Amino acid sequence: MKHPHQQLALERECSEVLQQWEDWSETPMLVLSFAWLGLDLLQKSGFRRSRSVGSAETRLRQRLG
Repeated sequence: MKHPHQQLALERECSEVLQQWEDWSETPMLVLSFAWLGLDLLQKSGFRRSRSVGSAETRLRQRLG
């Protein structure tokens, strides 16, 4: 069984590690959330990729005859 001061030291160390992890991950998570939001809005707006590689190739062949 751990002594109370050892338990407190362990809890403090865990808390510090979790705080460091939270500080480190905050910016990447914010960037990812805005990227997801942007993609979701594009999808909901009906955005379609109209110029795919295949259609561009087909148009070029039609022009060249």
